[in-house]
Amino acid sequence: MKRKPNPEETKTRTLMDYALVALAQLGGRATRDQIVDRVGELIKDHLTPADLVPVHWGPDGKSAYVPEGYTGETWPVWANKSKQAIVNAIREKLVISDAGACIFSPDGLRHVGMLAARGLKQ
Repeated sequence: MKRKPNPEETKTRTLMDYALVALAQLGGRATRDQIVDRVGELIKDHLTPADLVPVHWGPDGKSAYVPEGYTGETWPVWANKSKQAIVNAIREKLVISDAGACIFSPDGLRHVGMLAARGLKQ
């Protein structure tokens, strides 16, 4: 079934901030999977039931809710949106993709510093 985001899901923009904090906590250089795993640790106590709904890659190449009886690879909505958040951070030039790893750009360092000053450190 095609995925229409549930308004109860954590927003991708919020997950991008957590992804930047996660990257900082991982030493400023990490793979996307390492960042997503760390985001999961940071937000585990704040996830809503909507964030935990499983998704998969649909036939159109976009994420879709898992249909009944599906036995392929799945992951929760929050992880899917966290990966998109990293892509958005790259598009916004906050993060640079370098040889399979993500590193901060100067703007990304400033942004994560602002997040720390604001209290999003966890």
